[in-house]
Amino acid sequence: LKIVFIGYGRRAKTIEGFLKMIPFAKVVGVSDVLTIEDADVTYYESIEEMLSIAKPDLAIVTSPPSHHLKHILICNEYNVSVICEKPLVVETNELDSLVNLKIKLYPAYQLNFNPLIQKAFDLSKDSTVTSVNLSQRVNNNVNGWKNDKSIAGGGTLLDNSSHLINLAVSYFGKPVSLFSRVTFIENDLEKQADLCLIYDSFQVNIHSDWLSPVGKENQFTISTKEKDIRYLETNQKTELYTLSTKTENGWSTLSRIDNFAAKGLDRDIKSDPYNQKAMNDPTYLMLLYYLEDHIHDSKLSIELLERAKLTTKIINSAYESSKSQKVITL
Repeated sequence: LKIVFIGYGRRAKTIEGFLKMIPFAKVVGVSDVLTIEDADVTYYESIEEMLSIAKPDLAIVTSPPSHHLKHILICNEYNVSVICEKPLVVETNELDSLVNLKIKLYPAYQLNFNPLIQKAFDLSKDSTVTSVNLSQRVNNNVNGWKNDKSIAGGGTLLDNSSHLINLAVSYFGKPVSLFSRVTFIENDLEKQADLCLIYDSFQVNIHSDWLSPVGKENQFTISTKEKDIRYLETNQKTELYTLSTKTENGWSTLSRIDNFAAKGLDRDIKSDPYNQKAMNDPTYLMLLYYLEDHIHDSKLSIELLERAKLTTKIINSAYESSKSQKVITL
């Protein structure tokens, strides 16, 4: 498969490292607002020129969120399918532009491919869920581009909560209603978002902290009538990924992975594509799954796109709820 990047920042280079581990994938070009000086990459000033000359099978869109829709539609004109970083669009009214695309569109919500998170939800399948708590904390640069709404759409709801919302709707479907509160600091920058997705018999509580003093931490707890299941991920001195269940004596570890793969991977070295470490990394698993799905021409992308659209609708309803301080029916 011939692959190009639209947007070539840090996230693109991480993805490129994983692509080098997949023997049937080859990066044939990049286009970015900045000139790229990289001997290993063919740079194109124009996206249209790149799609016309390189003739890729897939484009990976890692540009800032406000540009996503424009770049998806350009790829659609050239009949090039897309893996797009979240969110696909910033506003709900932009979703209509994604109807009747002639290409496959894969949203890059990699949490759904995290093997321990999958296991956590699998462990709850045969039980009656009573509540779900999803918490994500990061420490972003206050002056970074992600906080500029004209570029990014901005802040914790779109960048953090969208992952958690998409995870919730992937396993539990569309909620009945929601209530949210978004906390701001200067320049309308979102600091925290608290969101309650209300289902018929339980709630999914989502907390996102954009400027956390403790750095990165993901903690998900699924409570059922029989047990509590917790996923914990920290990234301070080392990365730890643990899955636990609660017993009378406290939390008991079921699984643990140290250092999900290819963190610090030397991208100049092609590794065994089925390296055990790589097979634990959500981004690698997502890419492998999407590339194989594209080759086999299944209908997976349609289901994923509908979930991504619902995620965007929930985000916009969350803003409405926070502003009005009312429960919004979905």
